[in-house]
Amino acid sequence: MDENFCSALEYRLSRLFRKSDKKEIRSLWCDGISPAIEPGDNPIKSKRIQTKAWIGKDGQEEYSMTILLGYEAIGQNLNGENMIEAIPEGEGDVWIDINTDSRKITVQLN
Repeated sequence: MDENFCSALEYRLSRLFRKSDKKEIRSLWCDGISPAIEPGDNPIKSKRIQTKAWIGKDGQEEYSMTILLGYEAIGQNLNGENMIEAIPEGEGDVWIDINTDSRKITVQLN
């Protein structure tokens, strides 16, 4: 996971929050995603990445982030490619699950 991917996901999440039908997340934005993977995490084996994101009305609340890797993301990762192309596009938010009370977000890549 590199900084280009993290920046692309950060901007995509902020755009999605802003256009959401859900009032509780419409005022949120993402100010960053750590490219660091949690110690002991093996993304290819577990098909997920555990990291941190900064989200909130001011973008500064630390969230626990789980990035679930779909087939496209796994293939790109195995080939040493950037996973930007695996970030879902479109207006729907079915690929994210955010809990502002527990400060957790899960993202499903293609």
